Amino acid sequence: MRQRIGVAGRPDWVFVKVHTHGCQERNFDAALDGTLHEALQRLPHKLHYVTAREVFNLVKAAEAGQHGDPNRLRDFVLPPPPVRR
Repeated sequence: MRQRIGVAGRPDWVFVKVHTHGCQERNFDAALDGTLHEALQRLPHKLHYVTAREVFNLVKAAEAGQHGDPNRLRDFVLPPPPVRR
């Protein structure tokens, strides 16, 4: 959080990579039983869990001066991939 990774002109949007892939076995319970989620909910920030494509779209939206709820901007430039049946 201290790194303040974001987009110029949008200091209220900070990008933080939170991940559990590569999680060590001793941490499985916390990562999978909801304990990690509960801890993240206590942060004084609103988190949005996004894919790499959605991060790209949010950065592009921020660069374009978009405001408001980031959830509406997840598909700002790149649409979701087509679903195969």
